[in-house]
Amino acid sequence: MSDKMDWNSLEKEIQKCFRFGPPNGWLLGWDIDRGYSAISSVIAPLQVFNCTTFDYGFCNWFEVRLSERECGASWVLTIKLSFIALVYCLFWTYCENRTTGEVSEVIPSNCIAIEARAKKVLDGFELRELPPTWHLRIVEGVRLELSGNERVTADKCLFNDYEG
Repeated sequence: MSDKMDWNSLEKEIQKCFRFGPPNGWLLGWDIDRGYSAISSVIAPLQVFNCTTFDYGFCNWFEVRLSERECGASWVLTIKLSFIALVYCLFWTYCENRTTGEVSEVIPSNCIAIEARAKKVLDGFELRELPPTWHLRIVEGVRLELSGNERVTADKCLFNDYEG
């Protein structure tokens, strides 16, 4: 892809990677720890959890949890680095408890600095943030393992073949 990301180039890159079916990160030897050390070092002293799996996943997946001890709630920063294209996504989820959470665009000030440090590291990897409006764009001509060829979105092709 060129310096300026455009949808048509990204869609072609996705289609190329899936032309023989969904790529299998386990068989392709994708690095399950790619980016972990660099992200951990800028997020310290907070702990970064590596949630990466290549079972229906096409990315590295990291989470950072900031607990609000008084009420048991927490903020979770999710960072995903795609193996399909040079893109990443990052988002915050506010969790009232261990089982319930909601993605939030409005975050506390202490979270803003953490996000900025993470983005700086990701920019150093020469990754670009996937524009929020592109996550649900339909990718033509791709068949996924779980989704088949129904509602195949950029998010499912770049990160995980499931919603949520």
